[in-house]
Formats: sequence, structure tokens, C-alpha cells
Amino acid sequence: MRSARGLAKPTLLITVASLVAQVIQWGFFTVVAATFSQADREIYFYAARVPIEIIQATLQSTLNIVFVPLLIRYLRHHDPQVGQAQARAFAGAFLRALGLGLLVMVVIGEIWSMVLAKALTAGNQELPPSALGEIAWLIRVFFPCAAITSLGTILASVHFAHNRFGAPALALIMTTAAQLVTLWLLLQVCGVRAAGWAHLAGATAYLATTSVFAASRRHFQWRWSVRHAGVRAAWRKLGPLFGGTFLFRGPRFIEVQVASSLPKGTVSNLGYAYKLTGALAQLLQRGPVLSLLPHSARDAAHEDRVSGRHAFVVTTSMVLFALLPIVVALIVLRVPIYRCLLERGDFKLQDSVMAANATAWYAGALAALTLNGIAAYSLYARQEVNFMVWAGLIGTVMSAVGAPLLGRLGGYAGLAGAFSLAMIAANGYTYYSLHQHWGGIQWRLLLDSLWRLGLAAALMGVVVWCGRSLCESVPAYALGPPTDIRTVHETLQLALTLVVFGVFGGAVYLGTAALLGSREVASLWALVRDKWRSMRP
Repeated sequence: MRSARGLAKPTLLITVASLVAQVIQWGFFTVVAATFSQADREIYFYAARVPIEIIQATLQSTLNIVFVPLLIRYLRHHDPQVGQAQARAFAGAFLRALGLGLLVMVVIGEIWSMVLAKALTAGNQELPPSALGEIAWLIRVFFPCAAITSLGTILASVHFAHNRFGAPALALIMTTAAQLVTLWLLLQVCGVRAAGWAHLAGATAYLATTSVFAASRRHFQWRWSVRHAGVRAAWRKLGPLFGGTFLFRGPRFIEVQVASSLPKGTVSNLGYAYKLTGALAQLLQRGPVLSLLPHSARDAAHEDRVSGRHAFVVTTSMVLFALLPIVVALIVLRVPIYRCLLERGDFKLQDSVMAANATAWYAGALAALTLNGIAAYSLYARQEVNFMVWAGLIGTVMSAVGAPLLGRLGGYAGLAGAFSLAMIAANGYTYYSLHQHWGGIQWRLLLDSLWRLGLAAALMGVVVWCGRSLCESVPAYALGPPTDIRTVHETLQLALTLVVFGVFGGAVYLGTAALLGSREVASLWALVRDKWRSMRP
């Protein structure tokens, strides 16, 4: 059975790359907040909702889920040469079939872009007349971006199947770096359309980077035919999986529809809150799930459920160790975080408060999305996909009922709360499906980790909240001025205060978890100690 150290190296590599990529990505959003008007921010977040947050995310997740386990099954053939030949034939046929499907998707997006723009903005009477055209133009650009990124995802999957994580990790950084540089160069020339060109540059950089050592005859059989038994098996799985994953994104579309009828700025500020939540969820789960998927697929090929359960518990415990303090910090320090990241230009104090309060309500969604990824990928590795349809349907139905009701009662906070409830319900069904498939999960181990880490995170939250309250009572040490941030000095002062709180809170969390006997802290300390000893002469 694999230990935490066996999964630690690829997990750490992808997680560090994701962290760097997310930092650069938030540089992109900071530029958008500082230079775009509120109307332009609304246009961008309306347009990005369907192609970027729904279609591109759906394609990336489903392709990894279907392609990697099947490719590994071919590679695990008892005759290595036969296995390599079968894997090459399957990969080539799958890539050609995918290219044809993506071409159809792009054509549909180009034709129906204006219809999508009108559907997204229905109920919003405050957008300028030119906004529909700009939204439609961005949608027409975002659809090819989704297609290019999907092709890059297949090439990245080849790396994952061969236990190579360097190129996919570099691709994450190159994507966001290309987006930020392109936005900065074209901002004065193209206005809001610079965001579209930036996403196109990022998708191209992703495809170019993942093609290194993957787009070769060693891994793909270059023929015109798309006929292959593996492709037929993949598409049979891809149908329900794509439908379920699309339904799982449905609550976001419903949320935007309801938010269109709320005061001006709600769509963009909710968009920022969800971007931060989604970025943290990706950061927390991307490394673990992408390193877990190949291992779980190999365990499934050998019908080794014991090893699969062990890998799942180890990975979930690692994620909980990082997840709980982040959730607490988002709740306790939400306003200073947004003020430091985004409050400049046309992004005012009231925008920071709205986005921050929405993020606090998204905390439940952050936990649900992160943990759902671990459980779902454990099922995907065993070619179990039908559960996703029911999980997505549960989430969409709950959002369809809860978003209009809670949105009317609580405004933007009610919308965020409805989304969190929908994601928690969908995640509950995913864990139920995993429990049924395995005949049980090692719940005792998970609950043991949860109470120790949860108590440590709660104590951290209390200490940080008391420290923040004390600072707020002394104007000279308050977390940000009582008005809009206008100078770099104010931003740096706020950032320094957040760093101090972060370090102090992290020390409280780690110390308390260690005193409570957390296995995760012990494993982390052992890993650091072994690494230090190996570096010594």
C-alpha cells in the first residue's frame, strides 16, 4: 500500500505549480479590478461564466477522468510492447475524435454567441447597450480557448499516465503568465477585449507546453481513422460523465441568472468571490487528485480495493490538513484579504465588503468542492461515472429551489449560501456512492483526523479574531483605512498585517495539532526532517 510519502512528491510538485499559477492568475484579476470600469467587469464575468467556468472546466475534468484510466489499462498489458502499441493506437484515435467534437463545439459557440449573451444577461437592465455585443465577442473567443485547452489536457494526461508531472506543472504557470502579460500589453489598445486575447494566449501556451515530449509518435498513432474499441468505450463513459459534470456546473448558471436582477455590481463581485473560492479549491485538490488518479487506476486494474481505500484516506487527510485553516482564515480575515488584493482603481471599499462577505458564505462550497474532487476521482479511476449525473442533478435542483428564495431573502449572501448548500448536498451523494462501491470507507481514521485538525483550526480562528478585534480598536493598527485604499503604502501596510496574522495563526494551528497528536503534522515533520538529512553532507 502506498504511504503518504509515496504520494507526496507529485502532489507537492503540482501543488507548488498551482500555487505559483494562482498567484499570477490573481495578478490578472488585480489588473482587471484596477483598470476595468464596473460595467466592463460585469461584461467580463458574464462572458466568462459559460465557456470558461462551465464548458472548459467540464471538458478538462472529464477528459482526464476518462482518458487516463483507459490509457493506463493499455500500458499495464503483460507484454510491454503490445501495451505500448495499443496505448498509441487508442491515444491517437481518441485525440482525432476529440478534435472533431471540439470543432463542432466551436462552430456552435460562434453561431449562438449572441443568444447565449442575451440568456446570461436576462433581467439586467443596467448594462449599457453595447454590452451585449462585447459579451458575445468574448464568448466567441472563449470557445476556441476551451477547445485548445482541452487538446492540451489530453497531452497532459499522457504525462500523468507515464508518471511525468514536470511538463503539466510548468504548463499551469505558463498559462497564467501568458494571460497576465497579454492583458497588460493589449489593455490600452483593446479595452475589455484584451481579456479575451489574454485567455487565448494562455490556452495556446498551455497546449505548447504540454506538447513537449508528449505529441510524438511514441505516444500517438497518427492516422485519419477514429475507429477504436477504446474510443467507443471512452465515449460511452464520456456521455453520462459530461452530462453529470455539466449539471454539476448548473448552480453557477442559475446563480448568475438570479444575480442579474440584484443591484449593480453583484455579478462581478460574486464572480470575484467564486474565483477566489475556485482558485483555492483547485490549489487544494489539483495536486492530490492528479497524483492520486494514476495510482488509483493501477489499483483498479489489479482490483486492489484495500490499497485504493488507503490511498483515498491518506490523500483526504492531507487535504483536510490544508483545507480547514484556509476556510477559517477566509471567514476571519475576509475583508482585509480583498482590500489588499483588489481595492484599487474603480474597485471600491463597498465592492471589497460585498465580495468578502460572499466568500464567507462560499466557505461551505470550498470545503465541498475540494473534498468532492478526492472522492470523485477515486470513483473515476474505477470507471464509475454514473454517480456524477445524480450528484449534478441534486446540486442543480437544490440551487434552482434555493437560489431564488435565499437570493430574495439575503441578496448576494443568500445566493452564495444557496450555492454552498447545493455543493454540500452533491458532495454528500458522491461520498455515499464511494461508500457503496467500496463496501465502506475507513471513516474512523477520517473522523479522527477531522476532530484533531478541526479543533486546532477553531482555536486558530478564535485567536486571530481576537487579535483582529484588538487591532481594529486601535486606529493606528487597524486592518486598512476606513475609506478606499488610495496609496501603495496603505496596501503594503495591510499586506504586512495579513502576513503577521497568517504566520501567527499558522503557528497556533500547527502547535495545537501537534499537541493533539495529529498524524498529518507528524508526517510533515518526518518529511522535512528526512529532506534536511539528505541535504546534509
